[in-house]
Amino acid sequence: MSDPLEEALAPILNSITERALVTDRFIDRDIYRLSVATLWSNLVMDPAGSGIDDNDLESVHNIVSRACNEQLGGEDGLLGVFHWINSKAGDTAMNSAHLQPEHADMLRYFASMMIDPERHRQWMDELREQQQNS
Repeated sequence: MSDPLEEALAPILNSITERALVTDRFIDRDIYRLSVATLWSNLVMDPAGSGIDDNDLESVHNIVSRACNEQLGGEDGLLGVFHWINSKAGDTAMNSAHLQPEHADMLRYFASMMIDPERHRQWMDELREQQQNS
């Protein structure tokens, strides 16, 4: 592993996997997804605070997506995690994990950005316009 970003993220991603382990071979997919979605949301909100340059977010996204594919199977990566967050199963898992409402809302917000960025921009524009008109 010679990529400095991969080296920086490896301990975090390994920790997420370890916390999600049920046995030495099986992970709790819900805990893993919630943890990865939280990681990504925090990295995007404050990349500099994590020692990441804004320009590196695409590479970080690819690293995290590869980790998701390795742990969860499939090829949907991080986008698949956010599709799951936006589903009934994701909602049930957030409730079961007793996430604070603000935490769950943050994950849903990031899901809307990841799943449909154009619609998310339109929604944010509508919200800004409503705030300006009130």
